[in-house]
Amino acid sequence: GNRSINGSNTALVVLDGVPVPSSTLASINPNDIESVNVLKGASAAALYGSEASNGALIVTTKKGTSGGKPVIKYANSFQAQQVSYFPEFQSSFGQYGGEPAPDLDPLTGFSKYVPYENQLYGPAYDGSTVNLGPPLEDGSQLTGIYSSLGNQQKRFFNTGRIMQNDFSFSQGDKDNAFFFSYQNVDNKGVVPNDASSRNAVRLGASKRFGIFNADFSLGYTNTNIKTYIGGYDGSNLYTNVMQWPANVDIRAFKDPNGKFSNPNDFYDAYAINPYWITENSRRNLKRDVILGNLSLNLKPTEWFDATYRIAQNFGIYQRRDTNQEVTFSQYAIADPMGAGNRPSNYPSGKIPGAVLDQTQFGDGGTGYSRLQQDLLTNFHHTFFNDFKANLLVGATVWQQRYKQLNASSSSLLIPDYYNVNAIGGVVAAGETEGMIRQQGVYGSLSVGYKDFAFIEVTGRNDWDSRLAKANRSFFYPSVKGSFIFTDAIDALKNNKVINYGKLRAAYSKVGQVNIGPYSINNTFGVTGGFPYGSLGALSIGSTNNNPNLKPEIVTEFEVGTELGFFDSRINLGATYFDQHSRDQTLSVQTTPS
Repeated sequence: GNRSINGSNTALVVLDGVPVPSSTLASINPNDIESVNVLKGASAAALYGSEASNGALIVTTKKGTSGGKPVIKYANSFQAQQVSYFPEFQSSFGQYGGEPAPDLDPLTGFSKYVPYENQLYGPAYDGSTVNLGPPLEDGSQLTGIYSSLGNQQKRFFNTGRIMQNDFSFSQGDKDNAFFFSYQNVDNKGVVPNDASSRNAVRLGASKRFGIFNADFSLGYTNTNIKTYIGGYDGSNLYTNVMQWPANVDIRAFKDPNGKFSNPNDFYDAYAINPYWITENSRRNLKRDVILGNLSLNLKPTEWFDATYRIAQNFGIYQRRDTNQEVTFSQYAIADPMGAGNRPSNYPSGKIPGAVLDQTQFGDGGTGYSRLQQDLLTNFHHTFFNDFKANLLVGATVWQQRYKQLNASSSSLLIPDYYNVNAIGGVVAAGETEGMIRQQGVYGSLSVGYKDFAFIEVTGRNDWDSRLAKANRSFFYPSVKGSFIFTDAIDALKNNKVINYGKLRAAYSKVGQVNIGPYSINNTFGVTGGFPYGSLGALSIGSTNNNPNLKPEIVTEFEVGTELGFFDSRINLGATYFDQHSRDQTLSVQTTPS
């Protein structure tokens, strides 16, 4: 279950020995993954720090082959996509939305057909010719047959396609390994004009020189996404598509600037042409991600080895939102049918174009970059033939950082020129950045007796920059033991009924910090228009930060058993645990006054 109320309850992702944001997995070619393992609880926290207090997902990528011969692989795949299902639509009645007389029959009280409506509570389809929307300023009138033309929502969406190409080359022997891969994915979405592409390149290699071993990996992923935002009135695409009537062919409105399709001529008084949204309200995203790590290992004796590792995960995230300028004619603003149409809500006759540019240095998304160094020493020895001992001592230091810049305006002066150097008013600009640094030292001692009794003791101390100096150091230990009684008791060896039996118990204390940087002191933000005009001022925030925050500490006691019957054809497991969390971090909202 969840350990923290407001903090993270997800497992840490560790890629080739280095923690990375979970979003990084989306930047990795799945074909490059060699193995995935799970570490639970205190074992993960002792090795990877407080970030792994909820466990760790250990992902190892390919480094090459060991057979000496080169292996070349190429694969191509193609997928077609369609929207899997839609709500059930009625296809027997046309447009009416509750208008009073004269849109009601005075004798029967039944509704009449309303040519500008977006609700479908009108009279039954009868195959007659009806007007769609009001007449245009030049007197022309859009008409249609008042009968169902089929599911228009399904006609709006395209058949998407995904084309994927994968290439890899690997070679190696007992002392050398080399791996290279390239993946290209091209995706044309089901929504008109939506598309995405991804190109991923990865290089990995290792080399052994006697007692010394070195390996590295370097990956680069470029992702581009093009999608829609919403209508000029703030409405979303889905709403405008779902209310489309069955008697109007949606494909006839594909040109959002054409006659009867543009914002002035559109027949529906209360909706926006969906094709206007997919054509003129756009969001383009670009992500560039680089993952690299270098590991150096020295093994001078059979009982000792040391490893140094350095890794960098960073990327650039770029976002651009654009909304095309909309100009309404006086005729459309006058609302010729008195319906309260969309143009009548903009008496100025214009909605200026808008643009948002955002760039962030971090993990290639909206998170942090990460630079990490690890030093591990490992001692292992067998005593008196029956006792196998392993001592791990290590140190870690990591730093996370992001910086975001954005500039936007909804008052562009020149149509289709999306640049904040040509606007009316003041640019809305912002800059934010943050940095976190943590260092830790840790140790783990495990002893096994005759491969059926095991005990492990761990301890780790971290120092975290997000906390005040008096509280930033925190220590968390653990102890666990296990006993495989089917290997220890002679009478149970080679038993045909119960072939495996294990008892285990553990006690652990794990700490974690669940706040962002600069969260222990109250801060001030910029307030525009104070005391008047474009002047600026500072105002205190509404969150009362606590300078005395401490790490969240989770203490847990656990006992369990694992049983295998009939050559492990039947497996049973049971666990009891008692968990307590203290010093939870909760936000407190206050009034700025």
